[in-house]
Amino acid sequence: MRAFSFVLMVALHVFGAASVASAEKHASEPAMAAEVKSALEWLSADTETFVVAKGPLVLFPTTENEESTSDYRDMPSFLFTASKEGKLQDILGQSLRGKPALFAIEGSRNFHPLPEPDSDFLQLGMIHFEGCQFLFFDNKLQAEVAEAFQHCLTEAKQQKQIAGKSVAIFHGKKKGDGRQRLLAHPQPNLLVCATDEAYLAEVLKRMAAKTPNARRALPMELPEWKWVDTVAEVWGLRHYARPQPPSDPTSPLGGTSSTDRLHDPAAIGLVLAYNAKSELVVHYLTKANDAAVIASEAWQFPGETSIKITPAVEGVMKIQFPRNCQNPAIVYLLMLSRIGHAIYL
Repeated sequence: MRAFSFVLMVALHVFGAASVASAEKHASEPAMAAEVKSALEWLSADTETFVVAKGPLVLFPTTENEESTSDYRDMPSFLFTASKEGKLQDILGQSLRGKPALFAIEGSRNFHPLPEPDSDFLQLGMIHFEGCQFLFFDNKLQAEVAEAFQHCLTEAKQQKQIAGKSVAIFHGKKKGDGRQRLLAHPQPNLLVCATDEAYLAEVLKRMAAKTPNARRALPMELPEWKWVDTVAEVWGLRHYARPQPPSDPTSPLGGTSSTDRLHDPAAIGLVLAYNAKSELVVHYLTKANDAAVIASEAWQFPGETSIKITPAVEGVMKIQFPRNCQNPAIVYLLMLSRIGHAIYL
């Protein structure tokens, strides 16, 4: 495999582990929209990362000059808009151009790089993960959503029935590279795009269940929920899986203290909240005794002096990135890697 010294993993070169957390239980469930609650019920119980972006989200601009929703609001919808996987954005845009989504939501797990086909090198670009993203639209757009999905079924080189639902499958441009997008239309106002067939099958089965599932993704007992701000334009959390797969380069639970700045065996998880007119705020939960030192090494990097790191309570470090920070692109890529979506360049 390509040695990490020869691979630039964007944002992870400044990624160290961070702080940790109080194990207090959240007293009550925070206020969440029905779509968000449904997504948590549908996702696999071992989902590690959950991100929500509130609309209106313009993912399919009407003209080349019209800007689509960007910045942190596109975090839970990039599967629909990535151009490498069969030009899915263009196909969906035939019917959904200018039609905003109400919510974009992601659930994901098992983050790991993929090897290049017939090569010892790792693939460039975003590392692979198992998961799916939901796009919820207004009920008034049901006809347009259905039409968009039919376009995808027509254009896809492969179709398949998964858990009783028709699924359009788009493969990566390189044969055998392991990347695919599986698109389903399980409800009139909903599109689901997944990276893994088994994960999608479980989501669709849980959606079809007539009674609530006994185990759901990221239960309210997790300490991260104490710090979640569901009022934010974008919010999310990651609860690190234990035991962590050794192939996940984005988790602080892996690596070694002498060779890897990601190493923090006491890490619990993180919570993010973003508002376009104010700032990005991250709460990092860890049981490490030197949480402040770890957070400083992990989140600060040369050329950026505006990042503010303070303890919220014992075991929780608060990291604030102001809207006018000097290196917004690096901060964005760093945040992507924190939730599992590291990028190799």
